[in-house]
Amino acid sequence: MEPLDTFQVEDLEVRIMPDEDPQNPREDENLGRMICAHKRYRLGDEQVDSSTCSGWDEVSAKIEKEHPGAVLLPLYLLDHSGLILRTHAFNDPWDSGLVGFAYMAQETIDADCPPGIDPKEWAVKVLEAEVQEYSSFLEGAICGWIIAGPSGLVLDSQWGYCDADLCRTEARRAAEGLAEERRARGIVCDGGITWVPTTQARDRYVAQKTEYEGDNAPALVICGRPFVLEAIQQYPVEGLGLVEIPSGSGRYYTVRLVPAPLVG
Repeated sequence: MEPLDTFQVEDLEVRIMPDEDPQNPREDENLGRMICAHKRYRLGDEQVDSSTCSGWDEVSAKIEKEHPGAVLLPLYLLDHSGLILRTHAFNDPWDSGLVGFAYMAQETIDADCPPGIDPKEWAVKVLEAEVQEYSSFLEGAICGWIIAGPSGLVLDSQWGYCDADLCRTEARRAAEGLAEERRARGIVCDGGITWVPTTQARDRYVAQKTEYEGDNAPALVICGRPFVLEAIQQYPVEGLGLVEIPSGSGRYYTVRLVPAPLVG
C-alpha cells in the first residue's frame, strides 16, 4: 500500500498510511448515541422503529420523552462517491438528506462533563467530534503512522486516526522521541555497523563482524564476547540489542544480539 505521506526524522523514516482495517468507532464506548434510518445502509447505534415512528419529528419527540434534557443534533448523510456524515445540511438535495439524530442523555452529561464548563456546549462539541470520527470511518479516511529504521524495520506504529494532521503531528513527536532514545541508548550509525549495547546503554563498544560460515549464523564480537546474530521482524524488547548490518547492495540486514556461550 502506498503511503499518504513520508518524511525523515534523523535516520528514521515516518510513513503516514491508510488504515486498511479500521475499527468502527460506534463499537467503542461513546458518550453519545446515534439513531438512524436509511434504505441501503445500517448506520449509527440504533435503527428507527418504523412501527412506532412515522417521521423525524416523531423520532426526535420519542428521544426527548425517553431522555428528558438530552442534547440532540441532526445527522445528514451525503451519498455521492462515498459517504459523508455531518450535523448540518449539505447543499445537495439530490444526494443528501436527514438520516437520524445524535444525542447525549442528561445523566451522561451530569456524570462526564468537566466542572466549570457549560454542559450543553460541552455535549455539542463531544457529539460533533463523535460524528466527525464516524464520518471518517464511513469515508475510509482513517489513517495511522509507521516509524521505520534505516533497514526498513518497523520500530513503532499507531493506527486509528480520523484527523490526518493530528496523525502527522503525533507521528513526528513519536519519531523525535524514538530518535532521542536511540541516541541515549548508544546507537552508532557510522556507515558500517549500526548497533546498540545490550546491557550498558552508556558504554560505547567496538563491534566487529566475523565471516559468514556456511549455514551458521554470523556473529559479532563486542569487547571480546561473541554474539550470535538472529534475524527479527520487530523492535527488540528492553535488554536486547539491535544491529543493522549493511550489505554490499546498500540494503541492511536487521538482527538481534543474542549472547552466545563463551568458548574456552
